[in-house]
Amino acid sequence: MISEAEARAKILEAVRTLPPRKMSILQALDHFAAEDYFARLPLPMFDNSAMDGYAVIASDCKRGKRLRVIGEQPAGADRQLRVSNGNAIRIFTG
Repeated sequence: MISEAEARAKILEAVRTLPPRKMSILQALDHFAAEDYFARLPLPMFDNSAMDGYAVIASDCKRGKRLRVIGEQPAGADRQLRVSNGNAIRIFTG
């Protein structure tokens, strides 16, 4: 039996790196990008939560501490709600 390092070296000797090639974003499915790809516009155009939950202040997150829910932020709403100490805002993502 060979070591992990020897096995890795043999694999790397046996494979070759393909040169990058240009293709449309639609053709790029199941491919890896050779460089960073940036969107032309920031979408969404406002901060967006990845999942339903609550906006809180981290220092308020102590075991057993209760927070008061002072508002809700529905999916797609562009309201500028602010969380203050001891409070939380419910977040919906749709």
